[in-house]
Amino acid sequence: MLLPCNSKSAVRWIVVISTLIRCFVAWFTDLGNDEVYYFTYAVQPDLNHFDHPPLIGIFIRIFTGNLYFHHEFFMRLPAIVGAGINTWLIAKSGKLIRNERTGVVAALLYNTSIYTSIISGVFILPDSVQVVFWLAALFCMLQSIRSKSAKSQNRYILWIGIWAGLAIMSKVHGVFLWAGFLVFIVFNRSNWLKNPYLYLSMIITAAISSPILIWNINNDFITWHFHSERVQPEGMGLNGKSFLKTTIGQILYSNPFQFGIYLLLISAIRRKRAFVQDPDLQLLLWCSLPLIGCTTAISLFRDTLPHWSGPGFIGLMLLSAAFVDHLVASAGSKLLERLLISSSGLILLVVLGGLPLIHYYPGTFGKKSAPNVGSGDPTLDLYGWDELMPAFKKIRDKDIGHRRSGHCSPAES
Repeated sequence: MLLPCNSKSAVRWIVVISTLIRCFVAWFTDLGNDEVYYFTYAVQPDLNHFDHPPLIGIFIRIFTGNLYFHHEFFMRLPAIVGAGINTWLIAKSGKLIRNERTGVVAALLYNTSIYTSIISGVFILPDSVQVVFWLAALFCMLQSIRSKSAKSQNRYILWIGIWAGLAIMSKVHGVFLWAGFLVFIVFNRSNWLKNPYLYLSMIITAAISSPILIWNINNDFITWHFHSERVQPEGMGLNGKSFLKTTIGQILYSNPFQFGIYLLLISAIRRKRAFVQDPDLQLLLWCSLPLIGCTTAISLFRDTLPHWSGPGFIGLMLLSAAFVDHLVASAGSKLLERLLISSSGLILLVVLGGLPLIHYYPGTFGKKSAPNVGSGDPTLDLYGWDELMPAFKKIRDKDIGHRRSGHCSPAES
């Protein structure tokens, strides 16, 4: 296979090279519209915010030295550092479910997925923080089901409560971690339902995520109302356009070549091919498919965003890594090897081609007619803040001079 013999060294190099690439992209790319919005979470910290929990704002404050460093690079450091940690975590998880080479393949898959490598690995979004805790929770779940002693098992169960709580404090669909884990326990470890540490772990999660509830009690449960409206059906009919957009988005965000590996994986599971232990398979599927299925089902009735299901694909990455290693080791499969290489090539193309497009493409990929010129062009969201500054400063100074706004007005944050 194309992977080096020294798996530890391979993972180390994957972390170093991918981190350097992310640093380069983060330094030379302006903040996107969403990133600018989440910066306000750091400027105006609270127990919770209108649409998301507060953890993203807290991490921006930490990595910018309490907002001392304003450059895009420092704002994005939580995502970059998190992606490095996640590469190590997913490699450890891969080794756990099969062997060290599986860990290397998992690290490659993580760093060639557009969602995990770029969207949550470079840009500063709630997902950037959540995926760290999501992976940490998955790792502890895998450890807990293979622990030999009750003491070790209970320790990992308590850690699951901590990581799941922090995942929820990053983005509320972190609750899918507990949903998947509990369903797994009911069907595969029913004796755990008598374990008090399981309930203590759930209490820990509830305590960590309690600021969300406290804030909403004091603010008419606006977060619940907002997200409820986002998932309620629009009308009685099916929304084929939304479903197609979400499905295509999931394929693109996963990396089309990597999505091809997922399809082969699902086919192998349906044919009951053994490449990991059954408890690992069941656990990772329960922590993956419900989130993917739920967001995809919602898209049948109203517009959704493809990255909503992003964390759900992490479990599939781990299973795919084990499947690739199994097939290459037993049958010398060239197809999966080519898909891995193609997946790596595509992510490099996106990075190397994306920066010139953002900075130098003379036109727009969006709408070309007024009044919506440029609408739908994602490259425009990542360019132009410095160019806007002189004109904005003139308007700002004029408004301050006429006392129409102040130095601390919301526009400045």
